[in-house]
Amino acid sequence: MELQLVQTPLAGLVYQKDLILLLVTFGGMLFVMLLEQCWPRRSQDTAPALRWLFNWGLAICNFFAMIFVAIYLGGWLAVHAPGPLLPLFEYLPAVPAVAFVFILIEGIAYGIHRLFHRIPALWYLHSVHHSDCAVDATTSHRHHLGEVFLSSMLLLPVPLLLGVPPGYVVLVALLRLSLTIFNHGNLAIPSGIDRALRPLVVTPDFHRVHHARDRTLADSNFGIAVPWFDYLFGTARTIPPDAQVRVPLGVGIEEEDAPFPATL
Repeated sequence: MELQLVQTPLAGLVYQKDLILLLVTFGGMLFVMLLEQCWPRRSQDTAPALRWLFNWGLAICNFFAMIFVAIYLGGWLAVHAPGPLLPLFEYLPAVPAVAFVFILIEGIAYGIHRLFHRIPALWYLHSVHHSDCAVDATTSHRHHLGEVFLSSMLLLPVPLLLGVPPGYVVLVALLRLSLTIFNHGNLAIPSGIDRALRPLVVTPDFHRVHHARDRTLADSNFGIAVPWFDYLFGTARTIPPDAQVRVPLGVGIEEEDAPFPATL
């Protein structure tokens, strides 16, 4: 009975999930872009229009690609999956259940992210994201379509096979999406606030290290929304605060096999 009561308020969220995800994706980017104009961390592009146009174009393609994968992969699993592999959510209260799903997805995403850096064929796809040498909110959705398909096909079956209630999945997706847009922002977060946030979420300064042109820095700070797995597995790196404004960004832009978007 408790599970049913918890799910009722989320019914509308699930029903309108595509529209809500659309609004958070593009509305979130617009909102952070506005903040970037007011409180930039690094000097901004002199002519960013082409880069923004390309990043927004990829964001639109990737958004509908994820919807496509979710619909068809979800439908296939609904027909062929044997049932929940872990009927945990029939008994777990809402808050710890959502926290469990969030941590589980983040942990898997952390592992996938490291693979995209380690395996050359996957790095070729992922370097589209890293080729942006002026990281801002629009970079959060600058991904190769192949990476989007692969990541979605690895992540989406997890909650479906575990029988996670759809409302929990949408909540986790919205939280991770919002944090991803935030931590790619070219935002000047006061140092005291940044230190307070770092144990909890990936901050823009923490994630910017991951976009450094130096691969020893880029192969660190793999967390998507939270830094916990970086701290756990020793992949967290920091640089002095003054280096944040001058460290070169854009891994892959000088590599011979860099994809076309690296020139933007």
